[in-house]
Amino acid sequence: MRLLILSLLLVAGLTLLPPNRDRSARTPALSDPELVANAPFSRGNVSAPEETPAAFEEQKKTPVETSFSQGTSAVAAIDGPSNNSSSNHLAANGKASSMANAVESLKEYLVRSLHEMEKIPAYTAVLEQQVQKRGRLLDPDWIDLKLRRSPFSVYLKWQDDGQEVVYVEGLNDGRLLAHPTKGLASLRSVWKLRPESQQAMRDFRYPLTEIGIENLSRMALRFYQQEKSVQAGVVCVSSQVLAEGRPATQFDVSFANENVSPVYATSRLIFSQETGFLISVESHGWNADGKPGMLLELYRYHKITPNADLGDLDFSEDNPAYGFHK
Repeated sequence: MRLLILSLLLVAGLTLLPPNRDRSARTPALSDPELVANAPFSRGNVSAPEETPAAFEEQKKTPVETSFSQGTSAVAAIDGPSNNSSSNHLAANGKASSMANAVESLKEYLVRSLHEMEKIPAYTAVLEQQVQKRGRLLDPDWIDLKLRRSPFSVYLKWQDDGQEVVYVEGLNDGRLLAHPTKGLASLRSVWKLRPESQQAMRDFRYPLTEIGIENLSRMALRFYQQEKSVQAGVVCVSSQVLAEGRPATQFDVSFANENVSPVYATSRLIFSQETGFLISVESHGWNADGKPGMLLELYRYHKITPNADLGDLDFSEDNPAYGFHK
């Protein structure tokens, strides 16, 4: 997925279709208010409780290896590789609890993730991201990420082509700065776009201002706190897994039907047991026959370095290590 190159071409009135991408049916996702209201990761302000829950139930079973290896499109399931049909029988080896208790447990993990991230002023990571647009699954992106909480600041660099984006809250009239590296858009070294604009969100479901583990945790928590119908029509299975060789807790969530969850049929959330961070969210939508279908969105954080020593220069287009003015 090329986040901004094609979007910038729209601004310039140009057209360029890179290979191996379907660009014929682009539309900003979740633009329908009904979809936004019912999406697990729709925007909203959620404050975590003042204290992190003290107890997180340990799963009494052998950990299952969950591969986060580069190039895979989905986390390996408990009972085999995950696929687009996803889970009518979610993880036979997982530990199921009552619907209400399982959802409450998931919410506790989300609260913990939110609390732990609120303690961290800055971090670096590699973001693996893949989304569906109008029934077509775009190629996965691997993006080097730097993030600072205050002022909210983001630097992104695509691993495949070196495209860069930088955003600092309160600077550049609220606009992000983009440095494309390919196509006619690269004739201009720096583009300025509003994060919520159609051009900037052409390949994203959410604005750049919603990126990061803390925001992902907050948006997921908001859904499970506010959507009472979900708790009455969900099967939730938790299990102990290994994510990149490290202990993790995985929740597989299956929604009963489209009345319960119009957009998402299944979701898989994975939390690091060592840090408490939400490190992966994978969601599938509904097929026309009412069964779980193709991957809708995948957000997975690799190589997280908490408390990274990041300063203003890390979020500046003038950083000599960046390509904005080269």
